[in-house]
Amino acid sequence: RYGFASAAFTSQLGLSMKGVGDDAVSWAVDGTRQKKMNKGEQEEYGCKWEAGDVIGLACDLQAMQMLVSVNGSFTPPNGCVFDLAPDAVLSGLFAAFSCKHGKVGYNLGE
Repeated sequence: RYGFASAAFTSQLGLSMKGVGDDAVSWAVDGTRQKKMNKGEQEEYGCKWEAGDVIGLACDLQAMQMLVSVNGSFTPPNGCVFDLAPDAVLSGLFAAFSCKHGKVGYNLGE
């Protein structure tokens, strides 16, 4: 699960079944399970990620949207995956991920 969390997000140290998207202050996409999550609710996300894909995450705080790209493409089913409520992001947003296993590399801007 990759996404964003607000400053109100509380991380779970150690083994936990809770992750990004399981509360009202974080939003996540999971291209392996093809789900997007917020408030513990899951909806379909129509993109299947493959090994070697480059996943991009962006937040447009003027349009109040969370966007996802795969291999540089924001075309559907990617692009806007969540509309954000202004009061949910007043304290800012932070890149976040949660996983059981795997390898992650990241670039928070060049």
